[in-house]
Amino acid sequence: MEDRIVTVKDLVNHTALRVAWGEDHLDRPITVPDIARPGLQLTGFLDYFEPRRVQLLGVNETEYVKTMSTEQKYTIFKKLASPMTPAFVISTDLKIPSELIDVAKSCEIPVLTSSLTSSRLLSNMTYYLGAQLSERKSLHGVLIDINGIGVLLTGDPGIGKTEAALELIQQGKARLIADDRVDIYAEDEQRLVGAPAEVLTNLMEVRGIGIIDVLQTYGAAAIRDHTTIVLNIDLKD
Repeated sequence: MEDRIVTVKDLVNHTALRVAWGEDHLDRPITVPDIARPGLQLTGFLDYFEPRRVQLLGVNETEYVKTMSTEQKYTIFKKLASPMTPAFVISTDLKIPSELIDVAKSCEIPVLTSSLTSSRLLSNMTYYLGAQLSERKSLHGVLIDINGIGVLLTGDPGIGKTEAALELIQQGKARLIADDRVDIYAEDEQRLVGAPAEVLTNLMEVRGIGIIDVLQTYGAAAIRDHTTIVLNIDLKD
């Protein structure tokens, strides 16, 4: 599959973040799901600094910064502001160091803020980026949600996967996730999640009828954008 691209703008839109500075630079790419808490880095220890990570500063980090001189702040923030750094995030509506804003402006790196705590933000961002940046594989089939259970229907072309799913949707017993192409990724070590290909979202192709927009035809209650796959039913003739 093609490489997935996640931008800082995507992160802002999905994780309760606000832009403190850098509205014009939200197209910066995020390529790794891990979030950095630059504690040791603020002391000058940069041997294992990962510049591709979003840099999250919470209460501990901002309080430590207050003990530094202005010159020290500029020096360390310049080292953290790599050309690959996607964004700086300040949690808990903490006051953003002016030196960080200055360095971010010079490097065109967005500075984001939120009322959420560092631990909550870390969880939200990691969950979102993990899902978006995980390796995905496409499988031919139909994925539906039945009472919260993700059911993947597979089988030879023409075996009746789409027709079976549509009948359940019409009866209000299932919700459509994806038809024809199901994108699957590992949410963690135990769970596989299925989602539709972007160009096929909400669509079903039924033999003899054509393409149906499930959202327009049956309403928002008939669709979901993803589900954890619990059961795979392989239809046979």
